[in-house]
Amino acid sequence: MFGRLRRAEQHIDQLQARIWKLEGLIAERAGVDGDELARLLVESDPGLTTEVRELAEQGQTVAAIRAYRVATGAGLKAAKDAVEAYAARLAA
Repeated sequence: MFGRLRRAEQHIDQLQARIWKLEGLIAERAGVDGDELARLLVESDPGLTTEVRELAEQGQTVAAIRAYRVATGAGLKAAKDAVEAYAARLAA
């Protein structure tokens, strides 16, 4: 059972990486710069509330993940991935 779960998580991670790459390629072809793309990505995720964004920007990752989960009902992994992706976009 755990082996299937791990394989499914790996598959999801691979798909997510492909999506991020496609987002970048589409933005590039559309002439959208990195700042505009980051803004659009934030707007498209209802879990990235003002509270979550502020906590992530302050480096309070655990609190940001908790707030994301409360806002969306997402599981721990999905919330962690979303907050970490947001933080990575900030650092870029």
